[in-house]
Amino acid sequence: MGTKNLAVVVLGQQGVPLARQLMAVLPGAKLYGLSGRTTEVDLHFDQFGDTLRDLFSQGTAIVGVCAAGILIRTLAPLLSD
Repeated sequence: MGTKNLAVVVLGQQGVPLARQLMAVLPGAKLYGLSGRTTEVDLHFDQFGDTLRDLFSQGTAIVGVCAAGILIRTLAPLLSD
């Protein structure tokens, strides 16, 4: 899979610098940031859960600059063996 199908997701502005560092080695990845809490991102979103579930369902790889637990709880209903 190329990085064109990779989303780096941040919930707050404090995560943007690390996300940008990651994206420097992941050309083509898109930076998603929570509306009203982030600037200088490629795409803003309003609903974290809906956005993550949509990305995952579309086959987009996700790198979260946030607590792992929130990602796991959000995506767990979509996972199967």
